[in-house]
Amino acid sequence: MSTSLANAVRELEARRAALEAELEKVNARLKLIGSALGDGDVQETPSASVPRRTVGKTGKKLKVHRWFEQGEALALMRKLIKKPMRPVEVINALAEAKGYAGKLQGMDRNRFNWAVISALKAATDAKQLIKHKDGRVSVPR
Repeated sequence: MSTSLANAVRELEARRAALEAELEKVNARLKLIGSALGDGDVQETPSASVPRRTVGKTGKKLKVHRWFEQGEALALMRKLIKKPMRPVEVINALAEAKGYAGKLQGMDRNRFNWAVISALKAATDAKQLIKHKDGRVSVPR
């Protein structure tokens, strides 16, 4: 009976460790999405492996990088989109217009891409851009 109990405890501990690792991955993705959206209020949630007393005691603030000023992304998209374009083409055009083309690497490039995708979604939701059935976007005339 004690071996079956020990096995059950071992399995539960392994499951807990796997869940903690998965939770940390999800938290990292949420932080990335929050920074891409420009949300300065992204808060770190304590994980089960970090003692409660150490979370939030560092005093460091999350630095938010704003890729575009208020309304700048839409203004640039209105200038650059002359014909229906795929979102990837819009990302490349905006990167070139802002001077980021070929200069961003890794995470910064991903963050810029998500910032443009978020701006595209917001603009199509606000009816500032039209999204066609084939996925291309254009400026309403």
